[in-house]
Amino acid sequence: MIEVTTPTSSQENPELLGQHEGWDVYPMPVFVTINTPDVSRMASWFRDALGFGVMFVGPDSGDGPTMVHMRRMKYQDVLIAAGLEHNIDRDRSLTVTFQAMTDTEVDLLADRAAGHGDVEGPYDTPWNTREVTMIDPDGHHFVFTGRRTDAPVGSLDEATGIDQ
Repeated sequence: MIEVTTPTSSQENPELLGQHEGWDVYPMPVFVTINTPDVSRMASWFRDALGFGVMFVGPDSGDGPTMVHMRRMKYQDVLIAAGLEHNIDRDRSLTVTFQAMTDTEVDLLADRAAGHGDVEGPYDTPWNTREVTMIDPDGHHFVFTGRRTDAPVGSLDEATGIDQ
């Protein structure tokens, strides 16, 4: 039987980190990543069909942007990223990512998940986070991400252009 439990993590709202092109920048508590061979087409669909705004566009690969960050409302963020050209692994085309405040929490979550399915990581990313990917018994992918405590101050700001 499944019963209601008390929270094991903070229930506070994330702090505001700054502004970017009129958008509030904050650690996103949860977001969806969609991998697609045509980032522009998918971003246009989210904008035109669902009313999402474009918050950030990643570098152009020559075939269009490598990534687009879109937001409809606060905490309704979607990252659209370039997938394998015309051969996307459908099991990996949609990933849900949860915020795990720090890299230490990511490591603790990885330890906890060991023995409960496939665990990839933890691993450090170029955008100054530490992440772990967990795959549930049905093959769904869940990423927990936390800011690296050893990340140089301002390094992410310079890479993204976020105003503080």
